[in-house]
Amino acid sequence: MEKKKIIVTVEALLAVLVWGASFIATKVALRNVLPVTIVWLRFALGLIILGAVVLFRRQMALPNLKEMGYFAFLGFLGITFHQWLQSTGLETAQATTTSWILSSVPIFIAGHGFSLKKKWGWLKWGEFAWLPWASCW
Repeated sequence: MEKKKIIVTVEALLAVLVWGASFIATKVALRNVLPVTIVWLRFALGLIILGAVVLFRRQMALPNLKEMGYFAFLGFLGITFHQWLQSTGLETAQATTTSWILSSVPIFIAGHGFSLKKKWGWLKWGEFAWLPWASCW
């Protein structure tokens, strides 16, 4: 296996491990703070890290005014609402249960793609099928 492929594989595994550990960390944090506090802390941490990366790479590009509403809606629905839902759900559910539910999202996305008549071969379906297991392992 070439060096670049190994690095990419290790980076992907690291991302999955950090993502999986976030459920446990959130569950532990919920013993002391409210779900909304966890969401704001995650956003603050993300802002600091992503802001530093953007400044370092000098890749800042503001969207035009027409796109701002679209991005605001997607940011609310895809990130804010999801984080709040996850934190609130972890108050009553186990971390593993929540991670299984959220990691099954790629399967539903693939099913939705099928309903839109996307042409995927068995290999593409296989890529989606192993994700819930891999992300919770």
